[in-house]
This record gives sequence, C-alpha cells and structure tokens, in this order.
Amino acid sequence: MRRALEAQDAEESWTDEERQALAAHIEQGYLQAERGELIDGAQARRGKMRVMAKGATIPATSAHSKSTKREASLS
Repeated sequence: MRRALEAQDAEESWTDEERQALAAHIEQGYLQAERGELIDGAQARRGKMRVMAKGATIPATSAHSKSTKREASLS
C-alpha cells in the first residue's frame, strides 16, 4: 500500500512539461514499433543513461503499469 501511495505521489508531482515529454516519447516509440524500427536492449539502456544524465529520473519499478497510468492521466 505504501508503495502505491508513493508511486501516486510521484506521478502527481510531475510537471506539465514532463508529462508532455513522456507522451511524446511514448508516441515516438509506438510509431517506431509500427514501422518495425524497434531497438535492442543495449540501445534502450544507453538512451536511459542519456536521460538520467540530463537530470531526469526514470522509475525502476513496473514501467508498464506506471506508463499506462501516466498515459491515462495525460488524456
């Protein structure tokens, strides 16, 4: 229960800019998948490291469920 509340608090603290960036990133990934341009795990990790180097945080837990919740909150 505590983890769920912490995750909810983290989601609610996102700025509009962060939410828009996430939505754009998800859309870009979706379009790439449709075109068959998926990347391998090593490329994904390098991209994650670049984002983290810029100071953004990337959740380490249940990325799918969080991104689904975030997508819903972006609508």
